[in-house]
Amino acid sequence: MSHGEKLTVAEQIEHMKKRGIAFTIVNEERAMRYLEENNNYFKLRAYRKNYNQNGRGEYVGLEFAYLRDIAIIDMRLRYALLKMCLDIEHCARVKVIKAIVDSPNEDAYSVVSDFKAEHETLYKETLGRASKSIYCADLQRTYSTRMPVWALVEMMQFATLCTFYRFVAERLNDKEMLCDYYFFQEIRQLRNACAHSNCILNDLKSIPDAAYKADSRMLKELSNIRTISKDVRRRKMSNDRIRQITTLLYFYRHYIESKGLIEHHAKELREVFFRRFDEHADYYNNSERILSTFVFFRKVIDNWYQNEVQYGIV
Repeated sequence: MSHGEKLTVAEQIEHMKKRGIAFTIVNEERAMRYLEENNNYFKLRAYRKNYNQNGRGEYVGLEFAYLRDIAIIDMRLRYALLKMCLDIEHCARVKVIKAIVDSPNEDAYSVVSDFKAEHETLYKETLGRASKSIYCADLQRTYSTRMPVWALVEMMQFATLCTFYRFVAERLNDKEMLCDYYFFQEIRQLRNACAHSNCILNDLKSIPDAAYKADSRMLKELSNIRTISKDVRRRKMSNDRIRQITTLLYFYRHYIESKGLIEHHAKELREVFFRRFDEHADYYNNSERILSTFVFFRKVIDNWYQNEVQYGIV
């Protein structure tokens, strides 16, 4: 089957059967209904990457029910992670404005003028999008001739906000803000994937000699979790998806000041990684990648969020 070939739902089922995917837990009739009403075939099949194949290219010990279950967990995980990313994005808007307001040598207008001069294309794109938005058009019109920082920041998409955050950090020689910027680059990618409903847990393999390295401060805190070995830490951080989620979990604790928010998300994380996963934990006995990834995140959550939520609350 070519990647662009169009298949009916019945043909999709037959193709999966030829690839060794079984329908003993969820029968073919229920699977067809699920593919017609709840999910699409090409998205669901993406999770098969976490299972091994035999010499004939057939998946070993893989049930349709396993794919359906991890797709549901992935959906819930995306919702939980997206809310955390949005909290960070909101906090970044608040902090960059505060940094300008608190600086005795800055004002709300000159910093915008200088940003415009250095990043004219981004500035024009921001105002152009705002002018077409029912949520930002009035703001754009009100300040079109003289733009204060709080108005510009409100109109910015996260990618542009990150660029502005770095601009302000370098302008104020604020090393902490500059450090934040580098964390934002990881978190922004994860945020976009969650917001666009991309699969998160569909490719959890380790990547030998991965080019991107995890932040050293985060690695230090990971190394303090004695139940995670150096080898496991290295392998998990070589996978972009796992590293980005770990980065979010690390940075959220350090960047967000609201104990209520941290407690709320600690409960949501435990709901996904503990309670929901345990509903069908036996489904993952044939996938070392999925099982080891959830074990890893359970240990991270237990150590980094242990004071925010008591076991058994969710």
